[in-house]
Order: sequence, then structure tokens, then C-alpha cells
Amino acid sequence: MKFLVDVFKNSEVFNSLEKAVVRGGSVCATGLSAVHKAHIIYSLCCRKSTTAFCVASDEREAQTICNDLASMGMRAYFYPERDFNFRDIQSASREYEHARLKVLLKLIDGECDVVVSCIDAASQFTVPKEFLRDCVLTLKEGLEISIEKAVRTLTLLGYERFDAVEGSGQFSLRGGILDFFMPDSDYPVRCEFWGDEITDLSYFDIETQRRFKKADKITLSPSTEIVIEDRAALADKIEHKAKLLRSKNSAKAKEKLFSEAELIRSGAMIANADKFINQIYDKPESLFDYLDRNTLVFASEFTAIQERG
Repeated sequence: MKFLVDVFKNSEVFNSLEKAVVRGGSVCATGLSAVHKAHIIYSLCCRKSTTAFCVASDEREAQTICNDLASMGMRAYFYPERDFNFRDIQSASREYEHARLKVLLKLIDGECDVVVSCIDAASQFTVPKEFLRDCVLTLKEGLEISIEKAVRTLTLLGYERFDAVEGSGQFSLRGGILDFFMPDSDYPVRCEFWGDEITDLSYFDIETQRRFKKADKITLSPSTEIVIEDRAALADKIEHKAKLLRSKNSAKAKEKLFSEAELIRSGAMIANADKFINQIYDKPESLFDYLDRNTLVFASEFTAIQERG
């Protein structure tokens, strides 16, 4: 798709658009269809050699723009919205959570050209950037680490234990073989131990369970946006908040909060722990905090974004 950039070089309209962007200003382009929006994003990113963030009017448009950019050869990722859970549902899909984590990790590692989202998703709190960067664990052959410590780390980072790994966010342990599937990876990893030493690290196929590619090293990333490092401290914060409730309907709320605090203190996971995100992290952040100062920002259908926001 490089020919698009060459075509736009001869366009006075595009050149004026580019000059406005280079100066750090804002500019409005009207009358564009969905694919033409993708053309503009692609060409400006190529000319400026920088990453981009596009806010779409809704998730459907965001997905369309993301697909168009990916078809042009860009490393484009869609950042989905979190569905708020107000019920005690113990088994809930974490597909979208893993998709968000994949995007955040790609941004941290510089493996992303453009992120497309709607204002709902971009404004929601998530794991802080520096916290996510610091809580990853690098595994490689020859590393001395006990299986017990590796399992504790996986559990802390939100991985769920199964008899066999079948999907993202899962791990299994059979003797000296530890399998896990990270949200930002296309394939699960098999880690073999001899005592407290990693002797083999490989990707494997879920269907055949056969290894097909060696891995020099693996950066173990979280499987959840809610990483609770100190459960006792979080439980204390929740109980303190509950004691401060004074409304006439606070009795049930207090009972619920004390119950959840006790579950957290005991080591159990609650399905809607994200409601405590401002108690878990000192400063919760959003997708906007993952963007650097040089990121090109595009707003598609600005009026619709304002209304939705």
C-alpha cells in the first residue's frame, strides 16, 4: 500500500493537511468514507513514521477502520469496551479483557502502529502503565526458578488452572511440565523443568499438543487488568469504606462489602473485582495514558463521539 503515500504526495489538499499536523495543530477533513479515513491515517503515519490512535463513533466503526488499516499492512489493534458486571457471576468470559491487555502490552513493547477504539473503552480505567510494565516475568532456558514460584506468579497475574490449556489466560501443571497461554500470544507455551531449572521453552499446538517452535525467552504477562498484590490491604480498604456508609439503604451494601472483603482476604477471586480498581491501584489509568506525546490522534465523527462521551 506504499503507492498511496506516493499518490498523496501530489495532492495539495493532503499536503496542507500534513503541514497542519506537523505543526502540532488540529485539522478537520470532511466528506470521507470509511476506507478513505483509513487511507488518511495510513498515509500520515507513514509520512511521519509514528504511531496513531483513532477514536471512532462506536465499536462497529472502530472495528471497520481497524480491519481496513490491518489490510493495508499496519499493525492495527482494536481496543474493546469493558462490560460492567453488577451480578455475582462466577464464570464470565474474559475474551475482551485479554484483548485489551494484548493492546496495552503491544503499546508498551512498541509492537503497534495504530490502536482503534471508541470513547467508552478509551475512557475506562485499567491497569497503570508502569505497574503493567513492572509485573511481567521473563522466562528462558537455564533460568533457576521453582515450579511453585512460577505457579504462584501465574496465579497472582490472574491465570486460571485447568487440567489442560485450551484458551488464553489458562495454565496447567503435569509433573515438571508447565503450560500457559498468555493474552498477547498467538500460541500457548510449554515450559519444562528439571528440578528448579528451566530446560526447555517452546510454543505448542492446542489441538495436537505438539511443540513446533523453540522460544529463546518468554515475557510472562498478566492475564487480568486487576492484579491484587496485597489482599489483606485491599480487604482492609474495602472494610474501611463500608464502615463509612451512612445512608438509610447502607445495611445491605455493608453486608455485601464485608462479605467480598472476606473472600478477597481468603484468597478467592470475585467476578466483578474491577469495581475496586481505584482501591487496588494508587492511580488507575486509561488507554490515553499509554499514548506518547508523538502519537497522532484521529477522531472519526467528532460530534457523535461528543454525544457518546
